[in-house]
Amino acid sequence: MTPKDFAAYTDKDDLRASLEVTLNFVAYLALWALSYMLFEMGQYIWAVPVILFNGFLLVRLFVLQHDCGHNVFFSNHKWNNRVGKFLSVFTLAPYDWWRKDHSKHHAQSGHLEKRGTGDIWLLTANEFKAASPQTQFWYRIYRSAFILFGIGPSYLFLLRMRFPDQFTRSHPKLMKSVIYTNIAIVLFYGTLLFFLSPASFLITLVLNVMGASTLGVWMFTVQHTFEDAYWAHTEDWSFDKAAWQGSSVLRLGPVFDFLTANICYHNIHHVNSHIPSYNLKRCYDDNIHRIESREIFLLEALQVTKFKLWCEDRKRMIGFSELTA
Repeated sequence: MTPKDFAAYTDKDDLRASLEVTLNFVAYLALWALSYMLFEMGQYIWAVPVILFNGFLLVRLFVLQHDCGHNVFFSNHKWNNRVGKFLSVFTLAPYDWWRKDHSKHHAQSGHLEKRGTGDIWLLTANEFKAASPQTQFWYRIYRSAFILFGIGPSYLFLLRMRFPDQFTRSHPKLMKSVIYTNIAIVLFYGTLLFFLSPASFLITLVLNVMGASTLGVWMFTVQHTFEDAYWAHTEDWSFDKAAWQGSSVLRLGPVFDFLTANICYHNIHHVNSHIPSYNLKRCYDDNIHRIESREIFLLEALQVTKFKLWCEDRKRMIGFSELTA
């Protein structure tokens, strides 16, 4: 099936979009405030679960920003940009910069010659064996669960996105996106910090970002890293195959679907990125018998860290223990 087969699901619903972003944002702020108050009262046993759960709502806001970046959340282009830029103050992802980076991910997902933008560092088995001991060491560290789902996500959103790289600095629009987002973040959170207790404020902010970023990066990894995921060289690469075979469907139940704005139906999103998140599940359910999806359930999703390298000979992801001399 091709993007045209799903054209009926690309219709925008401005009322639903407005309600989703408003209710999501209000709920996020309410839980954020509740977490802060619980920390202030010393009720840590309640504060931590609340703020970690609120990470789901922050991920959901990120998915809505993601929809705006694809210009599919609202029917009006200007409103997509306005809402997307507003949400970036809370997701900490500069809107225009992230949108450019993400568009490359869609255009070259599964393409071995175009790795390195909008994805996770991946080496083939042959590249790893040919790499220097130093590179092998750092690659093992990078692909560890502690870095990939621990320190890495927090570093990405709290620090890495604050500083433009060389490519960003050479593009004024992207540079402005990073600078203006940083200014907005400083002004907003600086104002809050002026009125609130610094310790409780910082703990609430950092834990919220840590929980949300870890969840988001874990989901992204599961969506593209599984044993029979699709990777190919230029001469064999296909956009359709990359979408259908290189993107999974994460089946963790309707509550998880709702809390993550249906982005778990990731193959549908990659086949046709013009479908808004609120139509993804309906599209999947209506066409479930016409498409071949790589469904991933909880047990397999929790084992994602065992896949470290792409083996060109076996055409699948493997772990370090499967390397041959």
